[in-house]
Amino acid sequence: MAIQSSTQGRAAQAHAAHRRPVVHGASGEAPSVVGEHATARLLAVTEVCDRLGVTRSTWNKWRGRGDTPRVVKLPNGSLRIRECDLAAWVEGRFA
Repeated sequence: MAIQSSTQGRAAQAHAAHRRPVVHGASGEAPSVVGEHATARLLAVTEVCDRLGVTRSTWNKWRGRGDTPRVVKLPNGSLRIRECDLAAWVEGRFA
């Protein structure tokens, strides 16, 4: 039975944490790890823009102002939006 040193254990934990998607809130709050929404459908920004009927530049302006649904940043740097977060954002904004 192999025993890991505490340094090796911390390195493995840090590596595992690095691979998890990070959620960035629209209001700029600190990122948190994906939890209860892990099975939610993730939409690409282009899909969200198509659904909303806006251009990517409009999306980027909204995001710069903090006026978009929560965004999930994948390990490769791509941005995704949970379908349920988009629906709640649309309902709150346009209802």
